[in-house]
Amino acid sequence: MEYCKYHPLQAATYHCPNCDIDHCDQCIGRYDKFHQVCCHFCGQAMEMLGTGSTAVPFWRRLEASFRYPLNKEALPVILLISLGTTLITALAAFALPLIIVYLALNGAMLKYAMRCLEHTAAGDMNAPSPGDAYSGGLDLLGKLIIIVALLAAITFVLAAYVSPTLGGFFGMLVMLSLPAMLIHFAHSEEILDTLNPVNWLRLIGAIGLPYGLLIAFIMIMMGSIGVISELIGSRWSILGTALEAIVSNYYTVVLFHMMGYMLFQYQDKLGFSARASDTENERSALQLLNAKVDVNLKEGDYNTVVQCFNEGLKTFPNDKPLAKHFFEFSTATRNKPLITQSAEHYLNLLCKNHEYDSLNAAFTAASRIHAGLLPKAPAVRLQLAKMSQAKGDAKTAVRLLNGLHKQAPQFSELAEVFSVLAQALTDLGLKAQADKCRTQATKLRKSTTEKVPKESVNERFSARDLTTKVPQAAADKPQNVPEKIAEPATQEPEDLPPIEFKL
Repeated sequence: MEYCKYHPLQAATYHCPNCDIDHCDQCIGRYDKFHQVCCHFCGQAMEMLGTGSTAVPFWRRLEASFRYPLNKEALPVILLISLGTTLITALAAFALPLIIVYLALNGAMLKYAMRCLEHTAAGDMNAPSPGDAYSGGLDLLGKLIIIVALLAAITFVLAAYVSPTLGGFFGMLVMLSLPAMLIHFAHSEEILDTLNPVNWLRLIGAIGLPYGLLIAFIMIMMGSIGVISELIGSRWSILGTALEAIVSNYYTVVLFHMMGYMLFQYQDKLGFSARASDTENERSALQLLNAKVDVNLKEGDYNTVVQCFNEGLKTFPNDKPLAKHFFEFSTATRNKPLITQSAEHYLNLLCKNHEYDSLNAAFTAASRIHAGLLPKAPAVRLQLAKMSQAKGDAKTAVRLLNGLHKQAPQFSELAEVFSVLAQALTDLGLKAQADKCRTQATKLRKSTTEKVPKESVNERFSARDLTTKVPQAAADKPQNVPEKIAEPATQEPEDLPPIEFKL
C-alpha cells in the first residue's frame, strides 16, 4: 500500500507521475476541464489509485450494512416483491401466468440485489433506484438457474462416473464458493466466467480470512429465517410466509451489499479501481486553498504559503480559520512584518465576533515576538487597552491608546478612549495628565449629548499638538508631564513613548 507524502498515516489515492508524489484525498488539487484531479505543483492530471486501501473492513461496518436496505429506495422494492410472492403462494394456484409472475418477481429481486452489489463495488454506498429492478430480471434469473443446473450436473457426473470423493469435494467447493460465484456473476453476468473455478479461487485468495466471515454471516442469516418460521408456527401461515419473504429479501440485499463492499475493499488486488461516493464531490475553493497551503507548508515553500494566504484573505475575508492559520504561521516563523499583517486581520475578526478572550491571547502571543505591535483598527486597540488595564498592565493600555485621537479622529468612542487612558495614567502616577484626559472625555460626552455641531477631533487637537510653539522659558521642560512634579516617581516611565496630547 502506498501512503500520502504529506499525511503519512493516510493511504494514497492519487499519484502524480510528473512529480512522482502520492497524495491522499485531503491534499489533492483542483479539477481540470476534463474533471481530472490536478497536481498542486505541476498542474498536470494525476493518476487515480482508488480508495479500496482506505476502506473500512466490512466487519467493522455491519451496522451500516444492515441499515443499507432501510431507505426509500430499497425498502419499497423488498416489501412489494415480498408481498407479491406471498400472495401468489397463498393462492396455491399453479396456473402458468401466476408462475411466470412469481418467477418475474423473484427475478426482479435478484436483479435489484445485483445492482446493489454493482453500485457498492463502484464506491456508491447508497441503494440504487427501484427502477433498476424492473427490467432484465427474468434473464438474470434464467442464467443463474442454468449456472446452478450445470454445477449440479458436474457434481453428479463426478460422483457417479469418476469418484464419489471427488464429487463430494467439488460439491463442497461449490457451496463454499457460492458468494464468489455471485460476485463474479453480478460483475460480468456471463455464465462461462462464473463457472470458472479459477475465478472463484482467485477472489477467495485475494480476500482471505474475511471471506470466511462472510460465509458465517450467510449461515446466520439462513438460520434466522428458520427461527422466524418456527416462532410464527402453522397457525399464522400467511403471516409467517410474508415475514419469511420480507426477511429473506432483506437479507439478500444486505448480503449483496456486503459482497459488493468486499469487492470495493479489495479492488487493488482484483485489478480495478473505484471511488467512494462520499469522496466524489468536488471540493470548494476554500478547501482547495487550504490543501495548497498545507502541501506547500510541508514542502517548506513559505513564499507560496504567504501568497496563498494573501489571496485567500482577499477572497474569504471573514473566514476566521484561514485568518487564524495565517496568524499562527506568521508567529511560528517569527516574521515581524507578517505578524503585523496577519494580526491586523485576525484581531479585527475576533473583535467583531466579540471573542475577547481569544483577542487578548492572540495579541499577547504576538507581542512576545513583536513588542511594538500596534493594531490599526481603533475598536481593537480600545478593547485591548481595556483588557490590559483590567489585568494591571497600564503601560500597554497607554501605548495602545496614545495618539489614537489623531489616527482615528472620527472614531465614535473617543470619549471611552480618554476615560481608559485617564485611568491608565492614574495607575502610572501621572495624575495631572490623567485629569486632563478625564476633562476631555467629559467634554466629548457632553458635546455628543447636546448634539453640538461636530468639530473635527483632529482640528480640535491640532492647535494643541506638541509641535505648537511654546514660550522659550518652557521649551526646556517636558511637554507631556505636569509643570510641578512632586517626586521623580511621577514622571513617565522611560519605556513609554511621549503622550501625544497637551491640553
